[in-house]
Amino acid sequence: MGSYRAAAAIVVGVLLISFGVWLTHSGSTPSTASTATTQPSLAATGSSPSDQFLAKLNGSDSGTYPDFQTQPNQTLLATGTGVCTDFGNGMSVATEESQLLSVGSLSTAEVGYLMGAAVAYLCPQYTAQMQAIINGGG
Repeated sequence: MGSYRAAAAIVVGVLLISFGVWLTHSGSTPSTASTATTQPSLAATGSSPSDQFLAKLNGSDSGTYPDFQTQPNQTLLATGTGVCTDFGNGMSVATEESQLLSVGSLSTAEVGYLMGAAVAYLCPQYTAQMQAIINGGG
């Protein structure tokens, strides 16, 4: 049951991040004024992948995951780049998820969201690994 919840959290995180990336690249913006004023524009000129990653984790839609608000940006960025490094070294999504759960205070949902954001913004070359989770693999 735990692995199902982990996979579900990762799927939700990937889908949310993917939708946000699609909105950013399509030029669309949310229609609510409150979102426009509280979340930095990810499409801003000169916005680096690292800035976009941090904006996603600290943005208004991450309010469901308050632990991101208590972590220094350096810690979040180091964790995100660590996800990318681990994937580059051949680590599976399931192993990465287990590793992050064992060393930190993040919930399964937060780990899924963070991993999805890392892949979306810091290492999109590993999208296929995350897609395998969505398709039922690991």
